[in-house]
Amino acid sequence: MPQSIGILLRNTGDQATTYDLCLLGLPAGVNGSFSQNSITLAPGQYSNGLFATLAQTGATELQA
Repeated sequence: MPQSIGILLRNTGDQATTYDLCLLGLPAGVNGSFSQNSITLAPGQYSNGLFATLAQTGATELQA
């Protein structure tokens, strides 16, 4: 069963910035994705509605 995790990002800089998102280092038997591939935030802005979803595809047991 896929598990979704809310992600909160904040641009602490002084310019609008685009962040490219990816998941690295997941164990074998686990796939993951973000609800969007990139996000652009204005200075001081927080992300809204951004999620990462992890799904077990093999015998590896996911633990919270």
